[in-house]
Amino acid sequence: MYTEFVGKHISYLDRYARRYFDKELEPYCFGGAQLRILMPLYKMDGINQGLLAQTIKVDKTTITRTIKRLVDEGYVSREIDGNDRRSYRIFLTKKGKETEPEMMRIFTKWEENLLSKLDSDQRKDILRLVEIMHMNASEMMDNSN
Repeated sequence: MYTEFVGKHISYLDRYARRYFDKELEPYCFGGAQLRILMPLYKMDGINQGLLAQTIKVDKTTITRTIKRLVDEGYVSREIDGNDRRSYRIFLTKKGKETEPEMMRIFTKWEENLLSKLDSDQRKDILRLVEIMHMNASEMMDNSN
């Protein structure tokens, strides 16, 4: 017996999002992984690299590699954290700060497309439900270690 799985649709959404962001971000010489770093930096410029990794739910190796690409392209800089000389703080460069309006436009366009056929109540419901699914998945992964 075949059952529809919500995970299948989430997987499709993830693949479509990757394709969309890769295409939209091509002129900036980075992809969705780098955008996931830039988005929190727009609000928390200078955040500790470890905290940034926790915020976007990636491991230390992944964050280091992704930040290196942004450094190489001139969007961010890394500075030794004055409170902990073993870690770094990540700062937007002038070039990185200038990308915020366009990145927000690209991100908003995707969100609006996803939610375009939903009314206000449905939008609130989907956000609430996806947040619950996120918490459930996070708890499951935390408990599997």
